[in-house]
Amino acid sequence: MNESSDIDPVSKFATEKAPRTSVGILPSGELLLLQVDGIESVKQGLDLFEFAEVLIDAGGAQHAINLDGGGSSVSVQGGKVISRPTCVDTPEPVCERAVTSITCIKPL
Repeated sequence: MNESSDIDPVSKFATEKAPRTSVGILPSGELLLLQVDGIESVKQGLDLFEFAEVLIDAGGAQHAINLDGGGSSVSVQGGKVISRPTCVDTPEPVCERAVTSITCIKPL
């Protein structure tokens, strides 16, 4: 199935340009982690359909899960923030938000 039956395709959630975070599975079985920056108040980022296209076309994902997005999207590698998270969905200030969800990947 190439769609999610529980998401209204014209809803703000689906059509809003925003930061987005996902985990995908490649044909090889490897994980694809993708986080795109954006700012809702100035309509920067990807809508859910654009995000899916990047996961499929550029990333090669066969399956993917959309995780927490918006200003909660932040990528950290080696203990260092490597994205530009926003505090209040505006360009400034930049900061990490206190969130209750996290996805950790530990290489084997």
